[in-house]
Amino acid sequence: MKTVGARVALLVEDQSIIALAERHFLELGGYQVRWVLSGAEAIQASGQGVDIVLMDIDLGPGPNGFETATAILKDHDLPVVFLSSHSSEADAAMARTISPYGLVPKHLEPHLIVSSVSLALGQHDAQRLARREALEKHEAERLLSFGVWRLVEDRLELSEGAQEILGLDSGSISEAYYSNLIFPEDREARNRALEQAKERGGLYEVEYRVVRPGDGGIVRLRSRAMFSSGAPSTTGLVQAVPEHLAEKPAPASGQGDSEHQLRRELLACGERCLGLFTENKYPILVIDPREGQIVDANRAATVFYGWSLEELLGMRIGDINTLANSEVSAQMRVAIDESRS
Repeated sequence: MKTVGARVALLVEDQSIIALAERHFLELGGYQVRWVLSGAEAIQASGQGVDIVLMDIDLGPGPNGFETATAILKDHDLPVVFLSSHSSEADAAMARTISPYGLVPKHLEPHLIVSSVSLALGQHDAQRLARREALEKHEAERLLSFGVWRLVEDRLELSEGAQEILGLDSGSISEAYYSNLIFPEDREARNRALEQAKERGGLYEVEYRVVRPGDGGIVRLRSRAMFSSGAPSTTGLVQAVPEHLAEKPAPASGQGDSEHQLRRELLACGERCLGLFTENKYPILVIDPREGQIVDANRAATVFYGWSLEELLGMRIGDINTLANSEVSAQMRVAIDESRS
């Protein structure tokens, strides 16, 4: 029996009677089942539109279930649920080292096995979506030359975009270390603005220059956040000001014309990317996905929502959204899918 649009489960089972029973209740649970008898067949079939693998441990001659699953996972990002008639603690431990979805005894009620499969598939889908959203967020940060920072007591947590801008290979640094990266001429004004925002609350917005520790390049930054007095943490935005490209050291003799032209092109690109955000006629919000905090908004967003920039930076997306949380998540997934089509 085939269900149109159903998720595809690859069932790896060498016992025909058991496989027929498992296939029957999986299909009743809404899955399209492909059944293979051996590890070699499973490895070949795993790349053919499979959503989840149900793997017997003892497969007779040839590779066992553990060996087969290890081979599959080298090439495919799939959830694997192990099935066994007589599992030991050693088998359960081995299953967990290969796949986080563990081992399910075959003697469980059929609906419990189907529920275990659905739970594993749902967890894997959520993890894959989170990884995809993280990659898309990183790409957006890279294109627009911005990153997100979070100040917790005396430590700064940096997004990948912020790390790239600053030339850092760590996502967590001390505020004292970061302060030492700031140009001496700019350090006092920046630190004073930060301390005032932490003490009194309100908008923190400042421009300053930083020396990248990796390559010694000079970056002019614009940093912005809305502080609440006494809050345990604050999330903000850091953005590279395009003009910093002109502060690079002069090119070596003989390379001046080409490198100067490249620098002009990069500067123009940075300005265009920045304009895509600031001058866009559509409202755009930059959201910290960890807490839903609004860390920046363009001019169109302030007009559309009716709040000033300072007010928006003190809010979370849930404060202005009229949809239920489940609807918000659904709309975000739709937007991601549409952007890829």
